[in-house]
Order: sequence, then structure tokens, then C-alpha cells
Amino acid sequence: DVRPITTPTAMSPGATGPRWFVASRAPPSGDGAWDWSTMLDIRVVPDCEKRFLLAESRQGHLLCTVWHNCKILAPRRVFLVLIDRRVSIMALPREEEARVPAFFIRSARGALAALAALALGGCHMVLLEPSGDVAVQEGHLLVVSTVLMLLIIVPVIVLTLLFAWWYRQSSSEAVYAPDWDHSIQLELVIWAAPLLIIIALGAVTWISTHTLDPYRPLSRVDPEHGIPGEGKPLTVEAVALDWKWLFLYPDQGIAVVNELAAPVDVPIHFRITAESVMNSFFIPALAGQIYAMPGMETQLYAVINRNGQYEGFSANYSGAGFSGMHFQFRGMAAADFERWVQAAKESGGELNRQTYQVLRQPSEREPVRRYAVVAADLYDAILNRCVEPGTICIKDMMSMSAHRGRD
Repeated sequence: DVRPITTPTAMSPGATGPRWFVASRAPPSGDGAWDWSTMLDIRVVPDCEKRFLLAESRQGHLLCTVWHNCKILAPRRVFLVLIDRRVSIMALPREEEARVPAFFIRSARGALAALAALALGGCHMVLLEPSGDVAVQEGHLLVVSTVLMLLIIVPVIVLTLLFAWWYRQSSSEAVYAPDWDHSIQLELVIWAAPLLIIIALGAVTWISTHTLDPYRPLSRVDPEHGIPGEGKPLTVEAVALDWKWLFLYPDQGIAVVNELAAPVDVPIHFRITAESVMNSFFIPALAGQIYAMPGMETQLYAVINRNGQYEGFSANYSGAGFSGMHFQFRGMAAADFERWVQAAKESGGELNRQTYQVLRQPSEREPVRRYAVVAADLYDAILNRCVEPGTICIKDMMSMSAHRGRD
């Protein structure tokens, strides 16, 4: 029982700017006449026609359809207000409704983009633009894994928004099927797509886990070159102290505090341990982080492919001076590396068990320090916790326990 009512034609065509309007009528009369009173003007676009079709149902609900150039813009419900036995409706043209949120959306998008550019303007994406072949492969694995996961995440987000819009309350096109409960085709899509992604991620992870095993000697220095010559790597023994790093070069006979250097395109074999608490050895441009633990040794094989200075640090909290556990890693040509080693031998002192006991005392933000002579068994004593004279080394204690077990 819905009957159309006469459509008003004169709605202040000279008005400008978005406006609200109020149309009201007295209680129904015998002739069904409507009493229109324009409380606020409606904005009228030049050369365009706006008409408002009103209808009254038996329950008193009013519907309003906005026509613009003979094209229906939006069927919508309007608010009913019963004041002093007079029914009033209030509506805003749909094109004006869309304009306001769009303005805020554009403003918010611009503000977020500006904030993102400001926040990321000074960042160096070293994990995605590294200088070592191992880190390059790890970065590639990160990108591949992210893309595979986004193949599921993005469609789910898009479909969530689409479903919310399509099945909105005011939609006249969506099919309402309260008794629907199953679809074989939909089940296949829902389960097959994630399963395929999981299989792909599993295969990529399995291959990369073995290829990038930090304990595995390198088989190449970059995608186009294998291991040159005899392939003997440069050995570096790294010790995490409170709160500094000590690097020993057993083949060169030197040690350096808070500075590390290696020739370009030469494999590096790191042997890593800690003096007191657990730390993490991390050079983002070179390879992933490796934990350093007292009484234990971890290893890392890596290679640097470009000259430059790179940041290294501890990536595991280890106490008050943790934030200062930074060092410089220098990738250089072979000739420059030889000069760097020679400079350490000429300007450094001696590092033995006595001087090491002084060095290992907690200190913060230590400057670079070089040692020209290093005790041959120092790293082994640090690893086995027997630097102090008269202390039994861990490896000897284990050996004695093994003999007692056999006896």
C-alpha cells in the first residue's frame, strides 16, 4: 500500500553550496494535499535536474530516490521525525554524501603517504639490498615467502571488503539464502589454494634450509663464480664480550676489538663464542644472525662481494651496554686487506691470557684496538672456559667424565 505523492519542482535553483532540506506535511486530509516548506535550500548544479520522489506506506515509512540527469543515483531510506503530530523527513543528496567522505579519504591517503615517505626516507633496506651472496639468497627467500603468503592474504582481504559491500543491508541485488550451507566448488577453492601455497612454501623452505645452512661451506662466491683456487676460507674467531667484540685472525696472528675486515670474494669461516652471556653476531649486509653462547661454538660461512663499510652489531640483549655493541665490517680488495693486516702488526700490542682478563672486564663503547701478537691457544681457552691459570677446561672435564663412564 504505497502511493506516490506529488513531486516538488521548485527547490530554489539559485542556491549554492551543499544544503539540508526539510519537507513536512500536516496530518492526512481528505484531498491528500501536501504542504511543502523548504527550511534550508538544496544546492542545484547548473543545467542539471534534481527531483525527489516521495512515497508513504501504511507503516509510515518514507522512501526517497534522487534523480540526476534522469539517472537514479541511490535509493535510500530517510529519517522520520514525529514532532507535534507532523511528520518530517530529512535527507541529503547522495552525491553530496559521497563527496564528504571521499575528501577525507583522499586527505588521509595523502597524509599516510607523506608520513610513510618521511619515515622511510632515511632508511637503507640492507636486508633486501645486501652485499654478500648469502644475504642475497636470504633476501630472495624473504621476498618469495612474502609473495606466496600474499597470494592468500590479499584475496581474502579484498573478498572480505567485497562481501561486506555486496551483502549490505540496503543492497537490492544480493541474493538472500538463509538455508544455504554447502558448495563443493567453493570448498575446493577454499582448501586447495592454501594447500598449494603451503606445499610451495614447504618446498622453498626445505631447499633453502639446506642450501643456506650456516655450518655448510660455501660452494660459490656469487651466482656466476665458484670458489676460486684452493678455496681455503679466511678464518675469523669472534668472541662476544661485555660489551664489545673481539675478532681473532689465527692465520694472520692478529686480533682486533670492534673492527672486522675481509677481502672481497673470499669465503669467510666464522667461529663464534661468548665470554659471559648469550649474544648474537649479526652483519645484515653479509648474512643472517648467529647466536654466540659461552662454552659453546657456533659457525657461519659467508662472503662479501662489494667493497665498503658495513654495520655489525649484537642482535640479542645482553645487559646495560648492549646498545653500544656495534662494530665496522670492512670489505676490501685483497691488497688492501694485506695492508690492513700489516698495519695491525705494526701498531698493535700483545694479547695473551693476562691481557685478555683485563680486556674482558665490562666496558662500553670501546674504541678500535689492535693486537699484533696473539697467544695461539687463547680462543680455545675462551671457548672451554679455562683462561684463568689452574682452571680445568670444559673439554678436559668431558674427557674425564667419558673415561669414568667407561671404567
